[in-house]
Amino acid sequence: MLLMDHQAAAWRKRYTMVKGKVSLEELKTIRETTQTNIASISRTLQVQQNYLVSLQNLINNFISGFMILGERPINIGDLIEVDNVLGMVGEIGARCTRIRTGENIHILIPNSTFLEKDITNWTHSDKKIRTNVTEGVAYGSPVKTVQETLLESVRKPPHVLKYPTPFVLFSEFGDNALIFHVYFWVEIRRIIKRREIESNVRFKIDELFAKEGLVIAFPQRDIHLDTLKPLQINIEHGSKN
Repeated sequence: MLLMDHQAAAWRKRYTMVKGKVSLEELKTIRETTQTNIASISRTLQVQQNYLVSLQNLINNFISGFMILGERPINIGDLIEVDNVLGMVGEIGARCTRIRTGENIHILIPNSTFLEKDITNWTHSDKKIRTNVTEGVAYGSPVKTVQETLLESVRKPPHVLKYPTPFVLFSEFGDNALIFHVYFWVEIRRIIKRREIESNVRFKIDELFAKEGLVIAFPQRDIHLDTLKPLQINIEHGSKN
């Protein structure tokens, strides 16, 4: 014990003698060494943090994949919409799901996306969906004739289902037109199928409207001039050279 006390006293004495002789260069070296060590530790921690985040995402996708396979919110062959991208499910993997768009582009979506975002599954329960086509007719058009013509337009095209029965709604008095919606059911098995059927219905509407003399509305404006006296209009012809 006496030896240890003697050594401690000696070190204190030595420190007392030397501390006043520490040079500015030595202090600068100590500071730079300390900063280097701190930076090295920070980089190590950053690498470890990035690794942990990547590992967390990987585990999250694996767990989400097992949940998808178990709960079956989507199945192979379903038409789904993710972030405004419509595609058909081609493969459900442990980490990600592959979908194919109408342009034949394959997109890999992390499985956690299906649990964290809103996903539209167009064919989850069956292949039947209800869609509609909007049409505007000129003011003064016979609305009952418009209704019957729109119903006739969805009876002719193929792939439009008879049941549930199509129907027409007179939606609103628009700025430039009377707005109608015709609703009908279709069965889709391909990504582009719904748009094809809607296009065929529009072709039929244009054909039937022409036969019935119905006018499809277009934007127009009426200008009313309120003046105290009649306007004087002069028409000048350009001079011929």
